[in-house]
Amino acid sequence: MKRIAVITARADCSEQKEILSGITRRCFDLGADIAVYSNIFNHWVEDEILNFENVIYDFFEPSYFDGVIVASEAFFDKALLRSILEKIKKSLVPAVIIGENIEGFQCINTREAEDFEKIAEHLILVHGFTDIDILTGNKGEQAAENRVIGCKKAFKKYGIPFKKSKLHYGNFWTNSGEEIARKYISGEIPMPQAVICANDHMAFGLCDRLTSSGIKIPQQITVTGYEYTENRMLHYPIITTYHRGRYRLGANAVNILFGEPVECDNSDRLIKGNTCGCGADDNQIKNEIKAALIGQYHNEMSSVAQFGSALTACRSLREYMNVLKDYMYLHHGAS
Repeated sequence: MKRIAVITARADCSEQKEILSGITRRCFDLGADIAVYSNIFNHWVEDEILNFENVIYDFFEPSYFDGVIVASEAFFDKALLRSILEKIKKSLVPAVIIGENIEGFQCINTREAEDFEKIAEHLILVHGFTDIDILTGNKGEQAAENRVIGCKKAFKKYGIPFKKSKLHYGNFWTNSGEEIARKYISGEIPMPQAVICANDHMAFGLCDRLTSSGIKIPQQITVTGYEYTENRMLHYPIITTYHRGRYRLGANAVNILFGEPVECDNSDRLIKGNTCGCGADDNQIKNEIKAALIGQYHNEMSSVAQFGSALTACRSLREYMNVLKDYMYLHHGAS
C-alpha cells in the first residue's frame, strides 16, 4: 500500500477542504494511505509564538512516503514553503505541486487565466462595463499575474484598452481591499464602474470598507471575487465570485503520482451574488446558510467538549484514534 503525504496550510479553510476531499477520495479508490501536515494559523507576519506552530512541518520526513502533494498556493509564508520544497527536492521522492508552477516539480492548477477572462466577459457583456479596475496579489507572483492575463485577454477581445493605472497589486488578504477602498473614498484614485478582485478575501475587505463609508454596491460600484470561500455570508453585500474546480484538482494530483489519466473538470462557474446587478441565487444562499450553521455547531460543540485540547494532548497514534472515537458525536451526520 502506497503512502502519500499532503502538505498544506490552514487545512480547515473551505478551499483546502475541497482539495483534500478530492485527494482523499482518489487515494481511497487507489488503496493509498494519506498523512496531512498543516498549521492552524496561516500567517505571513513575523511572530515568535505563531511561527512556533510551523514546527509541524519539521516532523515531515519525505523518505517515509511514496509521494508528496503540496498545496503551494495555501502558504502565505513563501519562505516556509521554499524550505519545505527544498526538503522534498533533496529526498528525490515524487511530488506534485498544486496551485503554481515551480521549477523541478510536476505541477497542476486550475485554468486561472480562463476563469478571469470569463469574469471580465461577464462584466463587459452582461453589465456593459468598460471602466474596470483589477486588484490582484503580489507583483511577480505567478497566481497574481495569471489572473491579470485573463482580464487582459477579455479587454483585448472586446476593444477595451488596458491601462497600467487600472491594475493594483495587493497581497491576497483583506487589507489590500481595504486600502484600495480608502483610495477610492478619498479621491486619491478615481472609482471605476467595477473592480475584479483576484480572490474573495480582497473583495471582502474592499466591500466592507466601501459600505462602511456609505458607498452603495452595486449601485455605485460592482465588485467580483474569486475562489468561492465559505465566508460569503459574513459580509455585506454577498459577493459575486467564481468557483474553481478544486476537488478535481486534488484528485488529479493523485492521478499524476499514480500514473493515472488526468481527468477534465467542468465544475468551474460564476457564483452570482449581490455585488453585481445579477443578484444572488436563493437556493445557493440556502445551501450556504445550512453549511454555515453546521460549521457554527461544530465550533460551539468542539469548544464546549474541548475536542481540540484533547487532540493536542495525544502522544501516539492510538491515543489520537481513541480521541476521534470518543468525539464522533461531533461529526455532523456521522454514524
